[in-house]
Parts: sequence; C-alpha cells; structure tokens
Amino acid sequence: MNQNKKKAKFTFLDAIFILFIAALIITVVYGLFGGFPHDEQRGDTAVAFEVKISNVKESAVPFIAEGLRVRDSVTGEEIGTVSSVRAEKSCYYGGVRADENGTYTLGITEYPDEYDVYVTVSATARSDDRGIFSVGDIRMLIGETVYFQVKSFSSVSYIVNTEFYG
Repeated sequence: MNQNKKKAKFTFLDAIFILFIAALIITVVYGLFGGFPHDEQRGDTAVAFEVKISNVKESAVPFIAEGLRVRDSVTGEEIGTVSSVRAEKSCYYGGVRADENGTYTLGITEYPDEYDVYVTVSATARSDDRGIFSVGDIRMLIGETVYFQVKSFSSVSYIVNTEFYG
C-alpha cells in the first residue's frame, strides 16, 4: 500500500492570495459602513485668527476697525468679522554689531509713519478629513496668506495666531 500523497506546501503565491482576499474584505466593509470614524468631518467650529498686515501707513490704520466684515479680496467671499485691532510701529531689524567690549547688539530702526497692524478675525471654520480647519479657501495654518479686505482697506496679510473654540 504505497500511497503517493503529496504534502501541501505554503508558497509565496498563497500568501499573496490571502493578502488579496483580506484587502478585498476590508474594502467591502469600508464601503458598506461609509468609512472609519476618524474620516468624518468635525463640522463647524468657531475660530479667532490673528493676521499681521505689515507697513500700513499711519493714515490708513483707522480704516481697520472692530465690527467690520472681512472679505477675501481675491474671491470676494466673506471671511469673518474684525474682533480686535492692535497697531505697533513697523521696525527694520538690521545686522548684528559687536562693540569694543565684545557685546553684540541687533540694530533696530523704526519706520516713520508706518505700522504693523495685528487684526483678530472671528469666523466659523470647517475641518477636512485630515483635521485641517479652513475658513472658505483659507487654511487656518500659521503663515498662511490671507488677502485681507474691509470696507476701505485691502492688503496681503499672514496668519500669525489661531484659537479654536469648541
């Protein structure tokens, strides 16, 4: 009674086939249940973001006031409402100088009649599937460009601070 039974061997192709079936099952489950919980949008969130507008002429600073509606000057879309305004003299930070004692100083010069204006804008932001909040087309990221426009003033600005509520 000589039986020629071959012993089954597990091969690389078997592993590939098993991985393919597992991926297929995961895809079907993902499609049936509409994704994983972390992929859902978080909805609307209140945000206050601060933009810096550099080198604003002294005569133009009063045009930026609390309560004004802010628009994106490129798209015309409303972004939010000005909740606070702070102006500081614009400064030029020059090179580092060493004196005869070996002390280093940074040269700082104020520009005459020019201000850096910090404007806090209150708005409603929406989160995407990566968790990045946006107000319209503007991502709420430090350094993001905002084409700032109020009733009588328009300029390019940059986000320098964000605070989310809720």
